[in-house]
Amino acid sequence: SSSNSMSTAGDNALGIFAQSVGGGGGNAGSTSSTSSSYSGNTAISMFLGGAGGASGNGNAVTVNQSGASTVLQTSGKNAIAILAQSVGGGGGSASSVIQATSVGSRSATFSLGGGGTDGTSGNGGTVNLTNAAQVVTSGDNAVGIFGQSVGGGGGIGSVAQTTTNSTSLTANFSLGGGHKAGSTSGGTYGDGGAVSITNTNSVSTSGNNSIGVFGQSIGGGGGYLAVTSSGGSISLNNSSLGSNNGTTGNGGAVNITQSGSVSTSGIGVVGIVAQSVGGGGGYVSFLSKDASGTINNGNKLAIGAASSSSSNGNGGAVTVTTNASVSATGANAIGILAQSVGGGG
Repeated sequence: SSSNSMSTAGDNALGIFAQSVGGGGGNAGSTSSTSSSYSGNTAISMFLGGAGGASGNGNAVTVNQSGASTVLQTSGKNAIAILAQSVGGGGGSASSVIQATSVGSRSATFSLGGGGTDGTSGNGGTVNLTNAAQVVTSGDNAVGIFGQSVGGGGGIGSVAQTTTNSTSLTANFSLGGGHKAGSTSGGTYGDGGAVSITNTNSVSTSGNNSIGVFGQSIGGGGGYLAVTSSGGSISLNNSSLGSNNGTTGNGGAVNITQSGSVSTSGIGVVGIVAQSVGGGGGYVSFLSKDASGTINNGNKLAIGAASSSSSNGNGGAVTVTTNASVSATGANAIGILAQSVGGGG
């Protein structure tokens, strides 16, 4: 609980952070910078969860920010003003910022959940987030208010790349257990918990791929994935949200009540997202700000179980209630996105 104003600045910054992870994991962040007239390569690799699979439930997470006259402000790429997260089966939150002026290859590899040899199991706990403060965020991939519960491993992965050349970024993401190529594990098992967000003040975000209010419950592994690059193309390499060998789990109920205004600006922004997925999967957004940039190998991104496996699970009830304005300004912007998916996706 808090009733004070708070301000954070810097890439990967968090204002209020509350997290429960069962099965191994936590929070990881990295920032790399290269400046050279010569070529140089950058490779980021993060692993959150057990190497031989992960098992364990996430506990309930509660956040209460009660100061109606206070301000929570964050600035920086991948910044989140308030994050409440519960993950069962291993995982958590991983973010990276890559800044480069040299020519060379850039790659980011994130693995959140079990290592894929034994699969993962565990339920996400209930997440309750109540906020009365004004929330202001700025930066690519920034989120104002974020509530998430994931069963079966996974969580949050975000990458922001800034380059002065058109070098491509290669991304390899695995959110959820039992995902490694060639794995013979039984996949992932676990239900997402109920997620409730009540916000009584305004939320303002600016930055490409930014979101005002985000609530998500995933069963069967997966979560949230955002990648933004200022130059060049983004290439995928066998990335997945869910399992390579089948997923089982139900998404929990997601309820968002917003009584203050929400304002977002930038390419690909969303005012409010409420999502429940059963069978593995989640929310994915890739963005290249380069007018000639492309998203390559899109067929190598699996949301839910791979095509050779099965996804089993129901999406939960999703409710968004707002009595104030919600504005989203920019190319491909969305005001409110409410979604319930069964069978993975």
